[in-house]
Amino acid sequence: MAPGPTSTPVEIPNKLYFRIGEVGRLTGVKSHTLRYWETEFGRLRPMKSSSGQRRYSRADVELVLRIKDLLWGRKFTIAGARTALAKGEEKEPLPEPPQSLLEREASLDEQAQTLSDRGTEVAARESFLAGRTEDLARREAALTARAAELDARAASSAGREEAFTERARKLAEQEAALADAELDRSQREAEMAGREGPLSERERALSEREGVLFQREKNLEAQLRQAQEALAERQADGQRALDASLQEQLHEIDMLRTRARLLEARADEATSELDDVRLREARMTRAMAQVRRGIIELRHRLHEAGQDGS
Repeated sequence: MAPGPTSTPVEIPNKLYFRIGEVGRLTGVKSHTLRYWETEFGRLRPMKSSSGQRRYSRADVELVLRIKDLLWGRKFTIAGARTALAKGEEKEPLPEPPQSLLEREASLDEQAQTLSDRGTEVAARESFLAGRTEDLARREAALTARAAELDARAASSAGREEAFTERARKLAEQEAALADAELDRSQREAEMAGREGPLSERERALSEREGVLFQREKNLEAQLRQAQEALAERQADGQRALDASLQEQLHEIDMLRTRARLLEARADEATSELDDVRLREARMTRAMAQVRRGIIELRHRLHEAGQDGS
């Protein structure tokens, strides 16, 4: 049953806002009852912070005390208290409701609090499973990145690994009505219980796959080291062959340079001989020219001598 009336005046501290726990201690009304009254009395609308916490003003606290006096002190029904608040007056209370009705109202309040607590527990379990799902998603992303890296390094020998399975679907939102909340909570608990096994199995499979990928990475690193050693040996052999070939080519170049110097010397000698031949040719040309002139003069003299004799 609800608490009985109290004639002790309540001294409200001089504060701007009060939390729901502080209002409960000041007024003697439990938190779940205050939340229930908010649904029944439109004037009781405390502000909420960015984190969703209720912030009651001084006027809200005074209104809670008035509602408490109407319902518990003067035995008004909720409808009568609502009407009295709307008209701004407090009429005489209706006849006291039957004891069973009061007990039922208290039982409904307790059930509402129980459902609220169980809803909080379900929300906490949802948050825990969401955290596990996010952790598995991060591990999946890390393993996907590692698998992609291994596929890139071993593209010539193995195909890419298939992508990991889709992420787990989000849990359904809890229905607001109290009548459907119990059924929805049971269904969601059954769904979460059924998902815990697959999530554990999936985590084990991911761990096994991580071990396989780690072993594969070690094998690829060993193959890479062997390939690097073989490449280094081939490069050394090639370098030695290249050095030998360069030595042979340098020897041939030296021989060609020697022959070129000999040919240059012979060319110089041939040029000198050619110059001597040209000089002698020029001398012979001048001598022949002198002989021709001498012959011409001789012929001319013989011709003159012939004319004189005749």
